Amino acid sequence: MIILEVINDDINFYQYKKLLNNNKINLQDTSQLKANSTPRSFTENLSQSLIMKSFEKIRNNIVLLADDNHIINESNKRIINKIIKHKQIDLEIITCTDGVEILKYISDEEIFEDIKIIITDENMEYLNGSEAIKIIRGIEQRKKCPKKLIISLTCHEDNDFINNIKQSGADFIITKPLSIQKISGFFEQI
Repeated sequence: MIILEVINDDINFYQYKKLLNNNKINLQDTSQLKANSTPRSFTENLSQSLIMKSFEKIRNNIVLLADDNHIINESNKRIINKIIKHKQIDLEIITCTDGVEILKYISDEEIFEDIKIIITDENMEYLNGSEAIKIIRGIEQRKKCPKKLIISLTCHEDNDFINNIKQSGADFIITKPLSIQKISGFFEQI
């Protein structure tokens, strides 16, 4: 019995695809989805055409956005969405709440290839931005793949603190709060 329940309304394409793949559902044969209907599930209420439309819009560009403050993360996401709409760029934004969650996405081969920009707060629980950046740069080096554009966000302006972030491998450091003016130029190269 396969029931694919929506965990929350903010499920992204990669979570959705992984959910289908983990349950061995053929993306071309959506009849399996209609078998066991329950409320709030991907079943009878989700037509075959809707499912197939979502897979036609496969996005090959991801912005990974990390901040342990949910309000700041949502604010940053809105700013990036405005840039995406204005520049008509096809991007998916995946939000993380700490460096460990960043590494979870980085360790997924399919997602890793699609990540174009990583924007991370410096001060986060469990694993801060600098530590996550060092690990990401190590993975890139081992895989001999192109470097991701990594932008570090911080509220600190202390030179020693900034130098520590630079040494971790961040390409750019932006002081908070994030704004369209501070970040829009980074989306030109996508």
